[in-house]
Amino acid sequence: MNTTLLDIIRRVLIAAVAILALIVLIVAFRRVVEEREPLAAPTTTTSSSTEATTTTEAATTTTTTIPEPPCEVPGVTPASGNIVLTLRYSCGSAPFPTGETIVFREVPDTQLVITATTRALLDGPTEEETEAGFRSPFGPGASGADLSNISLSSGALVIDLADSATEGAESEVFLLGDLSATLFQFGSVSSVEYRLNGSCDDFWAIFGTTCDVLERSEWEAQQAEWADLADG
Repeated sequence: MNTTLLDIIRRVLIAAVAILALIVLIVAFRRVVEEREPLAAPTTTTSSSTEATTTTEAATTTTTTIPEPPCEVPGVTPASGNIVLTLRYSCGSAPFPTGETIVFREVPDTQLVITATTRALLDGPTEEETEAGFRSPFGPGASGADLSNISLSSGALVIDLADSATEGAESEVFLLGDLSATLFQFGSVSSVEYRLNGSCDDFWAIFGTTCDVLERSEWEAQQAEWADLADG
């Protein structure tokens, strides 16, 4: 062999030995690393199940009893020169206008007692009387000024009211009942003709009927019937 060829073979062998040594070093390094750094523990996925608990509470019905209002106000002792008017308003949960619950007004003495009483009734209960359970049968805008005209002749009383006395009234029955109970307390009244804006027909149209003159005997019979019904 010539010198050049031997030189090439020697270099190849040296390279092969170097590569082999490198491989040995790599293998040894991997072993060292594996010994120092153990494999991480496998990841475990835990599935947790949450059980929903539904609590059913029994419904409780509470009944509240609302006490009846007193439907009473103190009496009035008039000062000298004054008189006391008696007004009849329905009160509390009374189902009918029986005329049994009363309030009072002290006013200067007058010959026109029926007129003063009617105007006072139209004015409605005072704040104290409302708190005691009394309620007005008239419209919310009613006042004593809604008495347009009043006349009494031989026991026949004529009452003429303005529209605002009846507009928005809670109940036509209580309107007629409280008015009549208040007016028929006067022994001089034997009948009442109600009018609205001068018309008897217009007043009774509220009740779906035509003009009628209410006689004392009719009123007393009606009042007795309502009292019986209210007593059950």
